[in-house]
Amino acid sequence: MRRLHVVSIGTSFLLFLALALALAAVESGVRPGHVWSSPVLPWLYGAAALASLGLAFLVRRLAHHDPEGAAGGPDRKALAQTPRLNEERLQALVSESQDMIMTIDSAGRIIDINRAGARLLGYEDADQVIGRVESDLWSNPRDHGVFLTLIKESDSVKNFEVILKRADGATVFGLESATLIRDARGEVAHIYAIVKDITARIHDEQVRWKMNMDLAEANQKLKASQTLIVQQEKLASIGQLAAGIAHEINNPLGFMKSNQSALAHYLRNIESFLTSLHEGTYPSLAHAEAAYDIGYILTGLGKILDDLDEGLRRISEIVQNLRAFSRIDSADTYAPCDINAGIQKSLVVANNEVKYSATVDLKLGPLPLVECVEGEILQVLLNIIVNAAQAIKGQGRAEKGSIHISTGVADASVWIEIADDGPGIPRDIQSKIFDAFFTTKPAGQGTGLGLSISYDIIVNKHGGSLSLVSEPGSGSCFRIEIPISHPAAQERSLIPTKRES
Repeated sequence: MRRLHVVSIGTSFLLFLALALALAAVESGVRPGHVWSSPVLPWLYGAAALASLGLAFLVRRLAHHDPEGAAGGPDRKALAQTPRLNEERLQALVSESQDMIMTIDSAGRIIDINRAGARLLGYEDADQVIGRVESDLWSNPRDHGVFLTLIKESDSVKNFEVILKRADGATVFGLESATLIRDARGEVAHIYAIVKDITARIHDEQVRWKMNMDLAEANQKLKASQTLIVQQEKLASIGQLAAGIAHEINNPLGFMKSNQSALAHYLRNIESFLTSLHEGTYPSLAHAEAAYDIGYILTGLGKILDDLDEGLRRISEIVQNLRAFSRIDSADTYAPCDINAGIQKSLVVANNEVKYSATVDLKLGPLPLVECVEGEILQVLLNIIVNAAQAIKGQGRAEKGSIHISTGVADASVWIEIADDGPGIPRDIQSKIFDAFFTTKPAGQGTGLGLSISYDIIVNKHGGSLSLVSEPGSGSCFRIEIPISHPAAQERSLIPTKRES
């Protein structure tokens, strides 16, 4: 454009210079030999320069506004080349694309496909794919039918999930987006489709899904193992108390056996009494009653029956409490529980361990029912109560120690404090007492899991807290807090429960 302006200025200047010389020649005709010395020549030069500048300005304006002018020559050439360049660029884009790009005719045949599409289907050359029916490449013909229905209804489909078959039999997962082109009659002319390969992503998702399934299975096994460990600890605790529990059961059994002997003696006397009446051994009923001491027997029978009832009640209470501790059919089942009653049950089971070492002072405040797994809470209470009794017993004191158990309500939780006047816990191990397998007891007298499991039950499973305050030489106090309402109480147990027989 700048070159055109320079040519315009030069041409204009020469034209007006020629005009000036012509006028000077005319003047020289009047005065020959004075062409170059004519006084009008400088004025003509100036006029020529001004005229050439004006003409150049006019040419520039015309070139700017007239696309058909000289300046439009090169632009027209560029415009003439644009369709060809655009087509080449489009072909290069399709050819180099990493996604499958193909054209399908009205009969469903592939009439064009790029190299990436051929490679995706397992072929080296696109010609090996061209001419094939597209539906033959789909693993599920029903999916292809759904795809055709959708694209005929809306003329386009975006991100339709497809599963294609490779030449080697492998599976390709993809997302297909397609546009339908209709002819003048509205019939299907072509379908242009792009398929994005998501096989790697699907594979990763399958791997993650498999990992999640493995983790879920491992978690179930871990839960089962944890349940087994908790159950074993329950049985271990009861096993350590077995002698005391047997003694507690043996006491009522002892006097029940004694009463059974007396009952048998009374029954033999009654049998003899009835025989004497039948045979007429005694002259009167009164003589017979006096001979066999029937009045005493009848009075004794009432006492025997009362003793038997008491013995059966005590044995039943011990057995029921043992079942509450040892049962696993209620695992993970949250239900309303009376914590104060649970403390009483724990004391019954631990009675033989406690009664020779300490006196128990109870200050049980009124409590609402707490949503919890009763058997697990009883296990925690038993662990702490037995630990307190054994700590006092280990001091070898001449007199009994004391265990104070109190309960109350704080905000949305109930609290339980179990304090003893035993030796206390050294400060350097207080942070370790809730660690698994940590114990200060001699080998064979503890598993080291009691307080660890207790902490897991209260804190992790019930969302409460279990803390210790201990001053060496002045005893220990464990404080338990349990939420009154627990979200898990509304959930159904994952482990099927057994119905009591």
